[in-house]
Amino acid sequence: MSDNTLLIILGNQLFEKKYLSQAKTKNIFMAEDFGLCTEEKYHKQKIFFFLSAMRCFKDEVSDLGYKVFYNKLSDKNKRKLILKSSNLRCFSVQEINLLNLRKKKKVLGW
Repeated sequence: MSDNTLLIILGNQLFEKKYLSQAKTKNIFMAEDFGLCTEEKYHKQKIFFFLSAMRCFKDEVSDLGYKVFYNKLSDKNKRKLILKSSNLRCFSVQEINLLNLRKKKKVLGW
């Protein structure tokens, strides 16, 4: 497993934990997105369910030994860019990956 690779898991892309090994990293980034909660007029229970699922997924992968960088939604960060290059340098990240489980390979890496 690489220490300088970061796997980004978006809230609408939660998947079974058995696929995490394909990313070949123990570093995961997740963020609750204010835009996703306000872009469409969703029922409050749907937003609650969505955020709860993300938080449970974070806890489950943390328990499996993954290092999860998780940004919770708050009034302070609702309009900020959360994943900046300056943040990545503090984690010594040199590569960012997303998983495409349909093709079961990386679709983005740099």
